[in-house]
Amino acid sequence: MEKATNNVLVKSRIYLDNASTTKPLRFVMDMVNDAIYEQYGNPSSLHDIGRKANDAVENARKIIADFIGAKPSEIYFTAGGSESDNMALRGIAPYLKSIGKTMIVTTEIEHHAVLNTCKELEKDGFTVIYMPIDQDGRVDIEELHRVMEKYKDQIGLVSIMAVNNEIGSIQLIEDIGDLCQEYHTLFMTDAVQAYGHIPLNVNEQHIDMLAASGHKIHALKGIGILYVRDGVPVKSIITGGGQERGLRAGTENVFGIISMGAATEGLAKNMKGNEEYFRELRNTFFDTLDELSVSYKVNTDVGVPNIISLTLPGCESEAMLLLLNQKQVYVSAGSACTAGSLEPSHVLLALGLSEHDASCTIRISMSLINSGFDMVEAAHAIAECTSQLRSMMEV
Repeated sequence: MEKATNNVLVKSRIYLDNASTTKPLRFVMDMVNDAIYEQYGNPSSLHDIGRKANDAVENARKIIADFIGAKPSEIYFTAGGSESDNMALRGIAPYLKSIGKTMIVTTEIEHHAVLNTCKELEKDGFTVIYMPIDQDGRVDIEELHRVMEKYKDQIGLVSIMAVNNEIGSIQLIEDIGDLCQEYHTLFMTDAVQAYGHIPLNVNEQHIDMLAASGHKIHALKGIGILYVRDGVPVKSIITGGGQERGLRAGTENVFGIISMGAATEGLAKNMKGNEEYFRELRNTFFDTLDELSVSYKVNTDVGVPNIISLTLPGCESEAMLLLLNQKQVYVSAGSACTAGSLEPSHVLLALGLSEHDASCTIRISMSLINSGFDMVEAAHAIAECTSQLRSMMEV
């Protein structure tokens, strides 16, 4: 992977692991850098410097609220998606217990921030139903309807992610929200991979709680949001000084909040155009793989276009990642949140892949910093690496 710069060939790094984290965009960092010297006060302070920081926080809160059709008073800032998921699930649990609805419906392919928290709630007397998925990585709405009808007096919460972080499958969020409204059940969605990629409107989709994260959309790490519909009785799990209207204590991460507001505002201007751009990149990638006669399988092709789950038969994913890394092409083997685990991906197994195929699967995830050149070069690198690994197996 080389480009000519001032007549000098330099290695170009091709970063295609954007579902794990994104590079902050320049205009986002410009706003953050300005804020460091102008809005450095504590938002809870009553003096002018603190008020300036508070104004910046509230401006970002409004931008984010408008983006998902919420009210600013319903947006709470957190340290990221995992904290938001925990706040929602653990925070609503006391209320569900108090009304005797201790059954939660989720899916087999949720992020571990949801799955592991549900496992903890099971120890506390909750019953959790883990819905299977179809070949497209979606929950069968008719089956969900059947489950909700059967247990309508026991289900207190449905928690289903909007877009899966490994395969990119898009759940039928509006249909799920309609069912939850019909059965008077709270609906929570982990929208970390959906935020900025698919339309989200908490009122139209009947969403009661929603989690999102800044570093997935070119903002800083360490910032996220939890949307909580007014009147939903979520109890604080982080107590202290009473910030975020008493739900999440701790001095607000002003610079992170500013970055998420700026990134959100940028995304809102051209979501449709961004989607089309990712489709072009995706098509370029597959066209190149086909030209190079690479044998591969795509795991669900009806999800968000920026995430590709690619099975390369006979090519163990960890070996593939190491070889691609040497070529300065950076992808992942499933979710970065479970990096280092020797267990096959729970998402891929739920999708129906064998353990062998799951172990030969990589995830390619694009962002706005990627180009057609990146996709062509990445495809060439994958072709070279698959050839190398398969020839080693034949020896």
